[in-house]
Amino acid sequence: MALERPLHQVHDRAIIEQIKDRIKIVLNAGDVYPEDITLHKGLITVRKSFTMGGSALKWEGRVNAALTKAGVTFEIVEVKEKYVAFRGGDKVRQGSHWAATFLVIDWGAN
Repeated sequence: MALERPLHQVHDRAIIEQIKDRIKIVLNAGDVYPEDITLHKGLITVRKSFTMGGSALKWEGRVNAALTKAGVTFEIVEVKEKYVAFRGGDKVRQGSHWAATFLVIDWGAN
């Protein structure tokens, strides 16, 4: 299914939440469980807190595999690791995490 309009043109809060829910469903179906999903300027960023044995490249690989399995056409724009000192109660994006940022070109058949 082609996008009705580019994601960077979506400003309606309800539609943004629907897009985030759709990404979560697609990723969860591929055994990827992001702790935080954001949509900004048409780019979707999925984040996960650090766990033992993980890395930014492993996170990217899992996200890539889940989106490919779902038939989504996408382009990964950035993969990063963020390190900060632990402060209890921080949100995922404020603490140490891995992040993969991508652009959805086409949702595919799902």
